[in-house]
Amino acid sequence: AESCTFVDSYFAQSQETPFKNFVEKFSKIYGYTPAAAEAMAYDAGQVVVAAIKELDGVSARSDLKDQLMKFKD
Repeated sequence: AESCTFVDSYFAQSQETPFKNFVEKFSKIYGYTPAAAEAMAYDAGQVVVAAIKELDGVSARSDLKDQLMKFKD
């Protein structure tokens, strides 16, 4: 990975309210500051929860996949 640039997607010291709330809650529960992997996992989990709510429950993996594919932006 020589001469590569890595752009991180998360800044734990952000003062923006959604980030601050996430860091505070995570740190309180787990006892350490979340890294990018934890933030991305949280975001991914929120997308899955939103898809399940849209479906009013899921009875098959294909239903969840189809609902996830409908999300844009």
